[in-house]
Amino acid sequence: MTSARDDIRSERIGVLAAALAAVSFGAAFPATAVVLRAWGPLAAAAVYSTGALILLAVLAIGGVLARPVGWASRGALSRLGVVALTGGLGFIVGMAVSVQLAGATVAGFVATLYSVFAALIAVPLLGERLTGRALGAFVLATAGTALLADPGSLHDSADGIVVALGAAVCFGLYLVLARRWAAVPGMGGTAMAFAVLVGRGPLLLVIEGVRQPSALLPSQVDPTVLLAMAYLVVVPGALAQLLILASTRRIAARRTSAWLLLTPLTSAALALVLLGETPTASQVAGGVLVVLGIMGASGVVEEVARWRSRAGPER
Repeated sequence: MTSARDDIRSERIGVLAAALAAVSFGAAFPATAVVLRAWGPLAAAAVYSTGALILLAVLAIGGVLARPVGWASRGALSRLGVVALTGGLGFIVGMAVSVQLAGATVAGFVATLYSVFAALIAVPLLGERLTGRALGAFVLATAGTALLADPGSLHDSADGIVVALGAAVCFGLYLVLARRWAAVPGMGGTAMAFAVLVGRGPLLLVIEGVRQPSALLPSQVDPTVLLAMAYLVVVPGALAQLLILASTRRIAARRTSAWLLLTPLTSAALALVLLGETPTASQVAGGVLVVLGIMGASGVVEEVARWRSRAGPER
């Protein structure tokens, strides 16, 4: 009985961590749009990710976080390199560039298709079951993505959507690999969080420093921009990385993906309120199809039913 209760508690922690990470990621899209007023997309990503890495390092040194153990072994180091390139460099570059090209609303919907890609990738890599309904949901999401590329919108959505899709594939692969490698020595949560931020921060910082050093300095100093940068450093940059890892270690990748549906909804709501980004009718329809696609591919209905059934006995 105690074991079953512990399992329920662990499951709830995994679900809550996924939901909080999703809201954090969703708010990152409009925050990135604000930061882009003073930095280019790659420089902005490099600066705030490096800040997040420093923050995690301070927490680890201070004993607040567990220090990475065994990460320097050959097996762990090569895997951490893959994590740095997929969940780190690949995703953050795609996200930042897509926000600049397509706007926070569209980028928030398309980049969040990582939940759909995670459900697909988990089939060969984790042996998780993929239903025909999930495949149909992928078709819905694809159709929605096409509608989001509305030539009548304020941004050049088509190019931004292509970039956002690349980011979604990268992060979807990272989600699956994080669960696959969770039990590998040296692949603890802190080690993977550090790897992600090394890919997003110092690695990108070096690339941008060689490509355009002047871009690393802000073109203006504005309180709103600085506040948005601080949010990106602390919440999606550092905290959300730990939340997503806490989730994938407790529940299946498909279930983590289901709760990440909150990301595009958060992004769209904040972009409308804070940035005044009003989507066209075509983009609204596309957003609805994307949400339905994510719901089908990640099993949102089943997840809500499971959550309610779990909540009953604990009352």
